[in-house]
This record gives sequence, structure tokens and C-alpha cells, in this order.
Amino acid sequence: MISSSYAIELLRKALEIYTPSRSEGQLANLIKEKCLDDLGFESVSIDSIGNVIATKGSGEPRILLCGHMDTVPGQIPVRINSEFLYGRGASDAKGPLISMLLACSEFKQRGTIIFAGVVDEEGNATGIKELVKSKLAVDYAIFGEPSGINKITISYKGRLALRITCDVMDSAHASAPWLSRNYSVMRFHQNITKMTRKVNL
Repeated sequence: MISSSYAIELLRKALEIYTPSRSEGQLANLIKEKCLDDLGFESVSIDSIGNVIATKGSGEPRILLCGHMDTVPGQIPVRINSEFLYGRGASDAKGPLISMLLACSEFKQRGTIIFAGVVDEEGNATGIKELVKSKLAVDYAIFGEPSGINKITISYKGRLALRITCDVMDSAHASAPWLSRNYSVMRFHQNITKMTRKVNL
């Protein structure tokens, strides 16, 4: 059983390590060390881009608990005040990361529990892209983000980036629109409508 003092101290250490995106190596090594020495994981590795992957158990279901180790740039002095722990990443997302790591260490049910501490979430999502590329076999996945301590978020907002090129073909000046039919606008509208339908699905 992990004590509250152990949990607080581990989170404090994680917060004291400055981890802007792509500079997570020191924290990754700390997590690997704790997994091997204290937390009872059976397999721990750091992959080629710096993600920490640790597993316990065997068989199904295979449950992934995933969080990111990086933070946005900027440092906040680590301190405990009125029973709250402050520091860069305490909320987003070293608090959730360490919580899930310790939860995994307490896992005693049937199946396999997988902990992943990923890199570069605040940048180009390099870590999670590598997990997808590796085709990690899981049945369920939980991601640690600051969505509140009393609820689970079923979905999370995302972003759709578009690069649009318009071919104006036989166009005319707006002062004389009757001289030509603006096919590019029609095609643009049709394509955006199709894409919107796909995204909504």
C-alpha cells in the first residue's frame, strides 16, 4: 500500500524537474527507477523517443493509463501551502501522471495494466504518435488530464487543421460577377460540407 507521504514526495520530486517538451529525460529516468525499485512493475522501458512504458500482470483485459511528462515552458517554485502542492505541471499534468502511476502499482485484478508516461504532449504529440505507431494492444485506455477530481471526461476537445488551395479557373472581378461562374467557391463549399459530415460521424 502506497502511503500518502510517499505519493506527495514523489509528486514533489516530479514537479521539481523542469520538463518543457522534449526535455523529459530526467523525469522518465526517475519514473523508471521508482517502477523497478518501489512500485512492483514487472517490465519497464524507455522507448526510442523517451516514453516510459511499464506493465504489470498478464492476459486480458489490457488497460492503459497514459499521461504526459512535459509541461509548457516557464517555472513555478514548488511549495506546499494549506495542504496544496504547487508547481509547474501540478495540474497539467504531473498530478494526474503520478496518480495513475501509483494506481497502476496497486493493481491486483486479473489482466494487464500498462502505464505510459509520454513526451511532447504540449508540442507535437510525438509521444502518443509513437504509441499509436507501435500498435500497443489495449482494450481500454484512460488519459490523465485536469478535467476535475470528481468526474471522468468521456471525450475531449480536439483540433482539425485544414490546408486549402483554391483554383479560381475562369473567374471574373466581383464588380462584374455575371461574366463568369465562380466554380472554385462552389467546389470549396461542397468539399467543406463533405468533410463536416465525416467529422460529425
